[in-house]
Amino acid sequence: MERYEDTDDLISRITDLLAVSGVPAAQQEDLANASMQLRKSVVMAKPDRLLEDGERLDLGGWDLRCIWTPGHSPGHICLYSDEHRLLLSGDHVLPASHRTSPFTPSST
Repeated sequence: MERYEDTDDLISRITDLLAVSGVPAAQQEDLANASMQLRKSVVMAKPDRLLEDGERLDLGGWDLRCIWTPGHSPGHICLYSDEHRLLLSGDHVLPASHRTSPFTPSST
């Protein structure tokens, strides 16, 4: 959660990633700070509880396994029921034709 409250380290890591990815130096600062304009409009909610990859939850009689699935959000998880073969996910599921980078500064 701290990475969203104090963004200096995150911006620095994004800038480094842009540099090693071949983005021209003149564009790195603007790209690294692109989402910071939205930051003013976002209120971070503190979680009641942090979940770990592989942790099991009993929710209303359902045994759910937490699966850490970082990507555009470092804290993204899915919940899976082995018994019902049901995956609960956010906007994480993409068609097979889409490719996403497995590494972003926020996922490390």
